[in-house]
Amino acid sequence: MKIRVEIKEGEYFLKLLNILRHIPPFSLLRNQEIEVLAKFYEYNHKLREIPTEQRNLVLFSHDTKEKIAKELHLKTSRLYNIITGIKKVGIIKGDTLIPKYTLYKHNEVIFSFENEE
Repeated sequence: MKIRVEIKEGEYFLKLLNILRHIPPFSLLRNQEIEVLAKFYEYNHKLREIPTEQRNLVLFSHDTKEKIAKELHLKTSRLYNIITGIKKVGIIKGDTLIPKYTLYKHNEVIFSFENEE
């Protein structure tokens, strides 16, 4: 089955996370944590030409966090609390996106369902 999902600019990661929100560890995230994580993935995508170590420095800088807070209409202190929640789930560790849970932008996403035996 193929389902076409139309996405406006800046919505890709939010839509993808909303699809994945029923699969651990994303299922452990609250709504605002999903929104904040989507923004981090969006910035990660914009900075993709920078090597990972330097990208994480920029991604988790105070300036980037302030931009995300402003875009989501959050106080900076609230954003830091939300980031703490994402860290507790294990998707962010310190100031680094955990590679196995980092989402990237693709033209096509394919899900494979496997039966547990």
